[in-house]
Amino acid sequence: MERKVAIIVPAKNEEKFLPNLIQSLEVQTFQNFWRILADAASTDRTRQIANENGFIITEGGHPYLGRNNGAKKAIELGAEILIFVDADVVLPHEQFLELALNEFEGKKLDVAGPLLQPYEVHDGEIRVSRDWRFQFIYHISNLGMLLLENTTKPAFQVFMMSRTKVHKTIGGFKPLEFAEDSRYAVDAVSHGFKFGIIKKCGKILVSPRRFQRKGFFGSGVPYFLTNYLLGREVYVHNAKRKYFED
Repeated sequence: MERKVAIIVPAKNEEKFLPNLIQSLEVQTFQNFWRILADAASTDRTRQIANENGFIITEGGHPYLGRNNGAKKAIELGAEILIFVDADVVLPHEQFLELALNEFEGKKLDVAGPLLQPYEVHDGEIRVSRDWRFQFIYHISNLGMLLLENTTKPAFQVFMMSRTKVHKTIGGFKPLEFAEDSRYAVDAVSHGFKFGIIKKCGKILVSPRRFQRKGFFGSGVPYFLTNYLLGREVYVHNAKRKYFED
């Protein structure tokens, strides 16, 4: 059976990181997917890079909006599996997509995501970060996702797989400043869909840039955790603190 897959990337001024993601997509053994970039009025070469590499471009905004706009376009094209990928993500090896899709379908999952590990660029080469601080942060993040996997409040981020029927049923990503990704998983489970953490593909590589730029506390993570664990939702237009750059 032919897989109808769309990879959706919300972006704003990602000329530094987007080429790394594109390079990792180019070498995948599975190549039958649409590439969609939801651009939030970038002022750098983001759109040009996307155009040069076969992306369909739609308008973006805050990440929740970019993902929803990208999904709308993907559904119009006939996609049945939506993969939401952050622009600073790198697929760790050439079989990642194939293995991820095999596990997704083999376990009959409706929504899923992998575990994470931080990467760094050294002499032009992408490799797993050796910084213990970033390793520790993502170790805790992975542990949290594993502990919550089979609960009514699952969590995932940066690389999110979903069936089109799920996206339509739950109405897409909610306009949240924090945890709009995990809220998506929670909404899916609440509607009876099956969530899972996929492991056979390995851990996705993600840039620790937010922690490098702002530090752990300045990144907004403690603020996010406090609100998420207490069940509080921070909507975009009412947030006292911004997790994402404007």
